[in-house]
Amino acid sequence: QFEINLAPDSGSAAELTIGQQLGQNLYVKVQQGIGNDTQTNFVLEYEFTKWLRLQTNVLEGSGTQQQLFQRVKSTGADLVISFAFK
Repeated sequence: QFEINLAPDSGSAAELTIGQQLGQNLYVKVQQGIGNDTQTNFVLEYEFTKWLRLQTNVLEGSGTQQQLFQRVKSTGADLVISFAFK
């Protein structure tokens, strides 16, 4: 994955994303802020099954102040459960 996002959903500055599938179930990506936003976000995603995956991220660097209606990124982990109705 290679992506340059000039207007992210978070309302922050532009960002560059580079990602790579490392194994059948493991995916890694790095998101780097461009311009005033110099944050770097390291993301690791592991798929246990088709419906269960773990996504962790570590956020480093200086960010801009939070503004009203702006999504704030932070370090953490998510256990994602997905399902579809047919």
